[in-house]
Amino acid sequence: MECLKCGAKNREIARFCDNCGANMSGELAESVQLERPRLHSLMKLDWLLRFISMAILGSALFIVSLLWDMSGFALLFLCIGGIGWAFTLYMLSHR
Repeated sequence: MECLKCGAKNREIARFCDNCGANMSGELAESVQLERPRLHSLMKLDWLLRFISMAILGSALFIVSLLWDMSGFALLFLCIGGIGWAFTLYMLSHR
């Protein structure tokens, strides 16, 4: 039997993990299963905020580089902003 907390292998009749001491009953399994969706949502939110920041910053720097007549940087910032907006739309459409 595998421990749900640390992943260590244990005897089939074990009530507690030999490695970390966690309870091997179903109570722990339920609590672990309840925490996973919440963590997944927080990670998706974190990446969404990163992509939004990348999109806004890339777009703003694109405009500034156009105003200062720096065409090489404008192309770079256009790519960064475009990738940021593309990933933002992807994350929003795959909730």
